[in-house]
This record gives sequence, structure tokens and C-alpha cells, in this order.
Amino acid sequence: MAAEDLCPCGSGNPLERCCGPIVGGDKPAPTAERLMRSRFTAFALADDAPWARRTSDGWSLTIRVQPGAVRSEVVGPHGDALRIRIASPPVDGKANAELVRFLAEHLGLPARSVEVVRGQTSRTKVVRVVSG
Repeated sequence: MAAEDLCPCGSGNPLERCCGPIVGGDKPAPTAERLMRSRFTAFALADDAPWARRTSDGWSLTIRVQPGAVRSEVVGPHGDALRIRIASPPVDGKANAELVRFLAEHLGLPARSVEVVRGQTSRTKVVRVVSG
């Protein structure tokens, strides 16, 4: 199966059997995890989501992090990045570790599938998400 046929959520399933029907409004999300995955898919498939780029093995995400927040949460687009508040201080890699944990949890992937590949000491980061 070609990478462009796979669902952006990282499940490794074809879009039409995964988040496609949820994003298209044909069926409701059966779980909170599927809802989060379908929201990510909707963002990733939109032309106005410059922060998400498909790669040969998954996705490359440009993230703008706000460390030291009360709770970890997605804020929304921030220029060419997706802004995420992180409930960890920017000390000794704690914010990066929380970002990886947060993204992995909400995408329903193991943490080993999410990696900060650029910007380890910057607020703007590039995160690699490996599908399947």
C-alpha cells in the first residue's frame, strides 16, 4: 500500500477504513482516542495545515511549544507550526519528554514512534511521527 493511501493518524490503516468516515461525517468516533486521531487527520489533510508534512515513514510535525503550562494541551495553529502547551518546565529535556508522551498518547502510538528530531533546546521543534 502506498504511503499516501494510509491514514495520517498513524494507525497504519487505509484512510477510508480508519479516520476518513469520521472526518467526512459519515460516522461518529467510537472512542475519545479515535476522536483525537480523526482531529489530527482532519488537520493533516487540510491545505491550511503547513505544520504537518507526510514523509516516507509517517509524518513530520512543526510544533511551537509553550513549556511550564498548567496542563498539556493543543492550542491550535501558530503560523507554520502547531502550538502545544506542555505541563513540564524546559529543564533537562523534561518538556521534550512530555511533548513526546503527550503526542504519543493522543495519537494512540507508542512513545518510541514519536521523536523530537530538531529544536531540542528551542520552542520551535520538528517532531517525527512514525506510522504503523
